Amino acid sequence: MKSLIFAQRNYKELIRDPLSWIFCMGFPIVMLILMTVINESIPPEAGMTLFRLNSLAPGIAVFGLTFIMLFACLLIAGDRSDAFLLRIFTSPMKSSDYIMGYILPLIVLSIGQVIITFAASLIMGLISGTDLNVGNMLFSVVALLPAMIMFIGFGILFGTIFNKNAAPGLCSIIICLSGMMGGIWMDVDTIGGTLKDICTVLPFYHCVKAARLSFSGEFGDAMTHSGIIAIWAVVVTVVAILVFKKTRTLCDYKGRIVETHLDGMILEFNNREFATPLTGRFNVSNLLAIYGAAVELGKEPDEVLRVLSTLKPVSGRFE
Repeated sequence: MKSLIFAQRNYKELIRDPLSWIFCMGFPIVMLILMTVINESIPPEAGMTLFRLNSLAPGIAVFGLTFIMLFACLLIAGDRSDAFLLRIFTSPMKSSDYIMGYILPLIVLSIGQVIITFAASLIMGLISGTDLNVGNMLFSVVALLPAMIMFIGFGILFGTIFNKNAAPGLCSIIICLSGMMGGIWMDVDTIGGTLKDICTVLPFYHCVKAARLSFSGEFGDAMTHSGIIAIWAVVVTVVAILVFKKTRTLCDYKGRIVETHLDGMILEFNNREFATPLTGRFNVSNLLAIYGAAVELGKEPDEVLRVLSTLKPVSGRFE
């Protein structure tokens, strides 16, 4: 429930950003049209199949996910820069709750982007006479779910480690690597050799292969590559949670409940214990906010805690 409430906030933040609509709605269609036009100018004897619609559409679907990574990075880096995360760190949410709160709306955005890409390719296929299977498209969406989680995990990880000025630069490197080393804009299989060996070590190659194989109906091989991506997705997400948790512990003011009784609580703020007649986790957050503000204004921590311990609950309310 906590993750869902936080996810609703993040979803609203995403959809009110015009970049989300431009890249998620317009970008796939523009790329499909542009690369299809380029493909028409390539002579058949060249044997170039990379930009044909049945190969191009799943490649662009993966490339679009790299921008979801960028959105995730900007969202969490922005929350860090304006102290939003610091304010809600006083809530009882766990690090995994925060991460899920970011992942859930971005998954919805990712699925929507892939569906739009495939829908646009289906329309273009009908116009150009290219036969595309709707069932294969739907399976390709499922095959790309691990890739969605992986790219979102990368975005959360980069946004947690770096600020909003440095993080997008690192995301740009991943976007370029995905496009080239993943085989979206370069035929890695045809080139072969050491380059292909390097590409197969990276997850981006397997993302593209899973998308293209499932798009072509080769479900068995597609699931093999999806399995590899799933491992990457789990590792990246776990690392993102651990790094996020580490960042959370770097707060200037930390509090916890030592004991709870019917007539109050014993709390610990920054390794200092004190008793309060107030009860409820929300009051811990309130008291910690007051404590932090008072100390920042120059008051002695022990004196602040002494005053806080004298605060009494309001009669007639849940204290």
